[in-house]
Amino acid sequence: MSYTKSIGKTTNLNPPLPWALSIEPNNTCNLNCIACPVGNNSLSRDTGYMDIQVFKNIISQTKKHLIYLNLYFQGESLLHPQIGKMIEIAHNNNIYTCISTNGQLIKQNIENIVDSGLNKLIISVDGLKEDTYQTYRKGGTLKNITQGIEKLNAYKNTHNKKNPHIEIQFIVMNHNQHEIRNLSKFKKQFKTNSKRLKSVQIYSMNNINLLPDIEKYCRYRIVDSKLIIKGNLRNQCYRMWSSSIITWDGNVLPCCFDKDAKHIMGNLKNNSFKEIWYNKRYYDFRKNIYTFRKGITMCNNCTEGLNIRY
Repeated sequence: MSYTKSIGKTTNLNPPLPWALSIEPNNTCNLNCIACPVGNNSLSRDTGYMDIQVFKNIISQTKKHLIYLNLYFQGESLLHPQIGKMIEIAHNNNIYTCISTNGQLIKQNIENIVDSGLNKLIISVDGLKEDTYQTYRKGGTLKNITQGIEKLNAYKNTHNKKNPHIEIQFIVMNHNQHEIRNLSKFKKQFKTNSKRLKSVQIYSMNNINLLPDIEKYCRYRIVDSKLIIKGNLRNQCYRMWSSSIITWDGNVLPCCFDKDAKHIMGNLKNNSFKEIWYNKRYYDFRKNIYTFRKGITMCNNCTEGLNIRY
């Protein structure tokens, strides 16, 4: 008997199965970005690549309720040798697919990106000049990104494809904030579909130099030499009711801020996704969100539910 049935109905703590998932194809990367747990080697869990059969099993279990799929969590998804097949499987089950990439491997993955049916490609462009870009994106080049976008657009035009929608994402930091005014020009020059500004997330005062001077682009304030997220953290979180995270090795997590997988709700090797979604551990975690969200460490660095635009 599932935990849902055994406890009866409890408002909001046993929600319908989620309409969105983030699945981690792999948690390895080809760059060494300063504040990224993968890039700076601070990620505490094992690294690896999801087996295609595990992915097929996830889609088989969730396709009836799944509408939106992020094919990324930690790491660079385009490193996975079967990423095109993963996209195709989801696409064939009428699931909207999105990948966020550092853009270094676009040229090598044009067919995987376009012919698979990918709906959206988010490309991190955190600098509009080579030196600005490489300040944070260690090991990458802006040239690789721009050449990749040009090749991607050419392939889409040749094959009469509208997708994927190409979005450039610009993480605002102290060293690149002066380039924000040129982002629209960059978007137009490389014929991308949309642009998005995003505030930088850091984990310690060691990376305080990354924070921009322009207040509206900074998600933190500093109090007594501590980073404090702006806004009041309320005892609610939409993500607990709408989505879930699955790591490359089958662990189900409640939130994308749980990068080190410290809050494992269950593993798909042992239980179905539905069993995990409705188990006692998930129920108790949602209850903790409802009663004392500040007591959960990762929530104190989260913008969900706060009036923070970027």
